[in-house]
Amino acid sequence: MRVCVIGAGFSGLVAAEALQGRGHEVIVLEARNRVGGRVWSQQLGNGCWIERGAEFIEHEQTALCTLARRMNVSLAPTTMSYSAREPRGGIRTSIADCVAGVAAVQQTLKGGSFNTVREALDATAIPQGVRDAIAARVQVSFAQPADELDSNILAGHHAASFDGKEGLRCEEGNQQIAIRLAERLGNCIQLNSPVMQIDWSAGSVQLRTASQELLADACVITVPASVWRRIRFSPALPGWKSGALDKVEYGHAAKLAIELPEKAEVSAILSVPDFYWTWVATRGRPAPDPVLNCFAGSSVALSRLNVAAGAETWIERLRKLHPNLSLDAHRSVLSTWDDDPWIKAAYSTRTPSRKTDVKALQDAVGPLHFAGEHTEPVHFALMEGAVRSGQRVASEIS
Repeated sequence: MRVCVIGAGFSGLVAAEALQGRGHEVIVLEARNRVGGRVWSQQLGNGCWIERGAEFIEHEQTALCTLARRMNVSLAPTTMSYSAREPRGGIRTSIADCVAGVAAVQQTLKGGSFNTVREALDATAIPQGVRDAIAARVQVSFAQPADELDSNILAGHHAASFDGKEGLRCEEGNQQIAIRLAERLGNCIQLNSPVMQIDWSAGSVQLRTASQELLADACVITVPASVWRRIRFSPALPGWKSGALDKVEYGHAAKLAIELPEKAEVSAILSVPDFYWTWVATRGRPAPDPVLNCFAGSSVALSRLNVAAGAETWIERLRKLHPNLSLDAHRSVLSTWDDDPWIKAAYSTRTPSRKTDVKALQDAVGPLHFAGEHTEPVHFALMEGAVRSGQRVASEIS
């Protein structure tokens, strides 16, 4: 069987490798000039690796950890927790207070029904400083304001907590996983090949790019739901499928990395009023990398930091948050996804106003199969979700 896979991010590459391993002929079409999708690593002038996209790997993310080890990619400890962020800038509070506050909110959720994170927080008897810090924590990680996010994410999602185990990253950048997968797939990957049209029937698929037409027996589509309509389908996708794709909500985020001229201590700090967090971490070496990493989540945060105009405003805020560090704008790398035409957002999120129909997102349409982090019920927005979706969709094709 010949299978075309659209997208060389984690979901597409995982599906392609599994299908090729079962003897199928596989062709991977990728719009960008690189593999990895929203996983994109870069080495700075000081030799340190940064992640312009997805970064932290948790021990509980078993599919991703297993894949990394199978690709002989070393997972490096960070000497800090992704979740344990010290709140600063708002009403004074502590990580311990926030841990207790999250537990109290979870008890509130058990006793009532709430649409949004904000409603659940307001219904819980916790100090205002704790409430603000939890709201900021959630807004940053889910890249949407707390009054727009589904309250269920507070029930136990690791991105809504203030405690957790030490995180992991790949020693030479997370993109190494994609690069190793691509090496195994060989010359079946075609870069700079965005798919413009898919003509399909019960038993065949014809794909068109700007330079060629390809015939296949099946097609795996890993295109983010935010841009799926860039592809013309003939016949059109059924309403239940197109409607589910259109309802997927995406968050907005930006990352900033700054080379440091001197050593810095490991840290994880949350800016409560500006909805971003910063960290200094290790990556397989005893000493922390001399890099200050930052992540801002939600369109509100991007606006407050004036990210559209560059990194200057953000760096000025950082100087107040980290007065002990020397921050040089000329040694910084700013990354956004809103200006990437192949995503136009960061990653999928969950809101009560646009309920995600996971089954409809996952179900095949004839020879068309759908994957991507947005199709996952629990691990959406994560590399783990992308890997799991690639494994799932490969299992659908006999």
